[in-house]
Amino acid sequence: MKPLNFSIPKIAHESFRVQVDRQPHFYDVLHCHPEIQLITIVKSEGVYSIAHQMGNFAAGDIFLLGPEVPHVFRNGEPWYNGSAGGEAHGISLFFRENSFGQGLFELPEFLPVKQLLAGSDRGIKLSKKLADELLLTVLSMPDLSGAPRIIQLLYLLEKIATSGDFEHLSPPIEQHFQREDYERLNKITAYILDNYAQPISLEEIANEAYLSPSAFCRFFKKRTRKSFVEYLNEFRISMACKMLVESKEPVAHICYKAGFNNLANFNRQFKKVMGVTPTGYRKFV
Repeated sequence: MKPLNFSIPKIAHESFRVQVDRQPHFYDVLHCHPEIQLITIVKSEGVYSIAHQMGNFAAGDIFLLGPEVPHVFRNGEPWYNGSAGGEAHGISLFFRENSFGQGLFELPEFLPVKQLLAGSDRGIKLSKKLADELLLTVLSMPDLSGAPRIIQLLYLLEKIATSGDFEHLSPPIEQHFQREDYERLNKITAYILDNYAQPISLEEIANEAYLSPSAFCRFFKKRTRKSFVEYLNEFRISMACKMLVESKEPVAHICYKAGFNNLANFNRQFKKVMGVTPTGYRKFV
């Protein structure tokens, strides 16, 4: 599955787009677009795939996605069956580096913003502290127009850039990917999203990428810097963390729901990734 190329509608009298999404669930097809996107999750939760890295998102999270970065925010089952008790609500700011004229970000005063945008192709997630600090500003954006709207966006970018209080979701890309590489990686991440709770064999996932198991291992390690087993275990652990916080289910139940078939291995892998046992994580988080 390759990312769907999106065309963001441009309004004639605006230099960038503010989009408010209020739907039963977020758009759930892997996609990309040439615009940079600053997206705030106002309400809902689920699993994201950004730049071929996966994790959890929740209300209050803010992400910065560079041009043509494949991404999807997929809500959990309650948002599809109507039991979530509300709509998925997000606010996205779509813009390009030249939206405000050529050379703005070349000015010395905008050097931190230029560097921030240069790293956005790896996907960026703001810290909870910084996201909380900026939330009210983001919420005000749909009600603004004219110069105040541009000023607020530049304020947001400058605040993020100078704080440095964020994480890159993907390691630096040292080689240029071929389109075929992206299509394979997109197919792999989409398959994991749909099947992480079930056993996934090397032969099965290699078949999804139309590669032999040995060729798949070389392909995957070169492009993600992790073995497939490491990558899958880390994603399953992230899902287990979410379940540990949000439910009172026994650790043994969560172990199997996250895709592990052995409690001892789950405990070992969890401590390797998180530094504590599942029980300790639940106790102190």
